[in-house]
Amino acid sequence: MTKYALTRLDGRILDVGLTLAEAASALLTYDSAEFEVRSDDDGWMVIFTRAARSGGKKWTTTVFCAPTEEELFLKVVNAFDNATDALEAVDEDADSGWWKIAPAGGEAVYGYGSRAEADEYAELLDCGSEPTAVHHVSAVSWHDAHVKNLAEYGDLNLDDELRGRAA
Repeated sequence: MTKYALTRLDGRILDVGLTLAEAASALLTYDSAEFEVRSDDDGWMVIFTRAARSGGKKWTTTVFCAPTEEELFLKVVNAFDNATDALEAVDEDADSGWWKIAPAGGEAVYGYGSRAEADEYAELLDCGSEPTAVHHVSAVSWHDAHVKNLAEYGDLNLDDELRGRAA
């Protein structure tokens, strides 16, 4: 089963080990809104939200609908990304993306590359009895991050960095 990490645009990790439903719930309620999953007349699942500032009176429908709750929550998770939203839920075991590599007692670095490259770079930073933590923080591509000037992630290309250290 896929586990998700909830991250902010600045790379700060808010939570890890979330199920699909937990990740979707966190995204839908991060601004103190409430949500409900309802079934429409055709049996499709639809998400309704109610803003906290409305005094809890008006429920409105969202664009999210699907035949099953699992597909519905997957649409929510896929709709949020750090390129446009304050939060993102990312697959903790993704093959590639932006990684936060945080050595125990040291300063974290951010880099783009594969999971294997992130793990390899983390081993280089290990400096004690506690292993370096590796967290997937965004699926935003290397190109999109630079086009959108997401400087929060730094400029570390893990593949280039590892090749440079091996030389």
